[in-house]
Amino acid sequence: MARNFPPQLLPDFIKLWRMIRATTLRPDVPDTISWLLSTGGSYTASSAYKIHFEGQVCSEAPTIVWQQWAPAKCKFFLWLLLHDRLWCADRLQRRRWPNEYFCPLCVRNLETSWHLLFECPFAQQIWGGVAAWTNCGSLAPTVWANERNFESVWHQIMEKALPRHRKGIKSIFTLVCWGIWKERNSRIFNKISAKSTIIACIRDEAREWAFANAKALRELLFDPP
Repeated sequence: MARNFPPQLLPDFIKLWRMIRATTLRPDVPDTISWLLSTGGSYTASSAYKIHFEGQVCSEAPTIVWQQWAPAKCKFFLWLLLHDRLWCADRLQRRRWPNEYFCPLCVRNLETSWHLLFECPFAQQIWGGVAAWTNCGSLAPTVWANERNFESVWHQIMEKALPRHRKGIKSIFTLVCWGIWKERNSRIFNKISAKSTIIACIRDEAREWAFANAKALRELLFDPP
């Protein structure tokens, strides 16, 4: 008490003191240390690592972001999108930093990552064009028009896609988001619009990915449906 012992800890202290008094030690048995976080009682680095995440919500990033073929910069971009960390106007406003407010693609609404990539009429035209070009109807905005977050759009697209095309569609999904983001940056920082050629640019980059090492994407683009 002389060291300002917190009153709320007193019941735990009394409980521990009673448990120690009720314990009988055997002098002929040596002391042992047991690690309670593993089944064998021995310390493991993996069990110590997992304890740091107890009580936290599991992220879908490993499935959505990392388990697909795409360049590392595109995966990292998708990870930022998944966690709402893109530097769009809404995030800049929350920090009172300079921003243009309006979406640079449609100049109608406040720019948020959701609006920019999925709600903007210009972005939906891109999704529709890519869906027609790849013959993947699950990418069309009509499939996920009623969804309101990134994860639900992803799941709707994967659910409606053919099972043999899902791996390739994961790469296409990332590429379309990346292409829209690059168009947005081109308009903001370079004052250049590639509206008429953005789908062609996505198509060319998809073919580069396919012949690099994206086998599933190659099957999606070049094999008959």
